[in-house]
Amino acid sequence: MQKGWIGYSEGANLRFDVFDSENNKLITDGIEVYTTRLDTLYGCTFLAMSFEHPLAKEVATEAERKAIEKKVEDLSKLDELTKKKMGKQKEGLLLSKIHAIHPLTQKKIPVYLTNYVLAGYGTGAVMGVPAHDERDQEFAELHNLEIIEVLEPTLDGSGQVQGYTLKNSEKFNGLSVAEATKQMVEVLKQKNKGEIATNYSIRVLLI
Repeated sequence: MQKGWIGYSEGANLRFDVFDSENNKLITDGIEVYTTRLDTLYGCTFLAMSFEHPLAKEVATEAERKAIEKKVEDLSKLDELTKKKMGKQKEGLLLSKIHAIHPLTQKKIPVYLTNYVLAGYGTGAVMGVPAHDERDQEFAELHNLEIIEVLEPTLDGSGQVQGYTLKNSEKFNGLSVAEATKQMVEVLKQKNKGEIATNYSIRVLLI
């Protein structure tokens, strides 16, 4: 019961460079995300950050900064359970002057502040993979964001799904989830953009 309460998970930390178009500069490793599904990395079409993320105000325009300050003030009055419930409504604010750089494809992807990502979990930022995550899909559909499927089911003789292989993932196409994850970690480590990590969402235990 204690292990479940602590909330242990295995995954990877990824570091996304951020391009600031207003000042024409690159912020190296500007946003770090934690994911348990590294195999879906090529399906990442946006980053979602908490309104309370430390980078938010730094890269926001004046109008965006005022909206962020108002939202942070409102959130400070709420407990974690209420924040989670509010996250079902999928609010989002596009940070208009920056893009994140995908660590493998080098594509520029949009960065949103949203209420379904909480500052207290992981790094306060997640990679949006709308084809393979229900929350990300809802958000992507609301904001007309690209949806890329990267997992192909493999079937047994009776037509039942027995696993998945990768597609739309460049040189990792056709690999199993486990093998693709292993190889992606090695590539990210070589680029100094990621590594295996564990995460704990430790909660207060009342006795």
